[in-house]
Amino acid sequence: MCRLNGLYHKLSDSTPGSSPGAFSLCSVKLKFIVLDHGDVITQPHRELHRFIEEQAGGAYRTAFRYTMDDWEAIYVRDDVATRQLKREVPRIIKRARESQSLLQEETYSALGELQATTEVHTDGVILHFHEAPEEGTVVSLDKEAARQLSDFLSGCTKILTSQPPGSDDSSATPD
Repeated sequence: MCRLNGLYHKLSDSTPGSSPGAFSLCSVKLKFIVLDHGDVITQPHRELHRFIEEQAGGAYRTAFRYTMDDWEAIYVRDDVATRQLKREVPRIIKRARESQSLLQEETYSALGELQATTEVHTDGVILHFHEAPEEGTVVSLDKEAARQLSDFLSGCTKILTSQPPGSDDSSATPD
């Protein structure tokens, strides 16, 4: 059962009451999801959700927690709650479970233990928090939430693609 804007609704793959714990974004227009119970979502994940909500505000898109055997939505903003996301989330979780760090701490420990990885896309940022082997949390934000990082990465990308930094005024932010 999930709490949706003060109402309880069982998330399912097709109709209410089918396969408890499954995930449906299409049967309900979601403002946000915060799971009330389950083995996957723990108190630190609820606190993480509140922290991201406070820090990122409206730029907070989604958050999913996964373990070796299961996954649950922590949060899904209603404008990204699409059939396409519903189809893609299991594949995202599978790739997250299989992800490997570019740097292996066993062979090079100068940077310390891996905490998170980041993907910067044209319109968003994905943060993957590695909590244990095949366990973690995946959060997506609008690009504005990580503006300094994304501006830095855009500058690096422009250099790598032979476009002088600053040649595109769309990356400039007002003071």
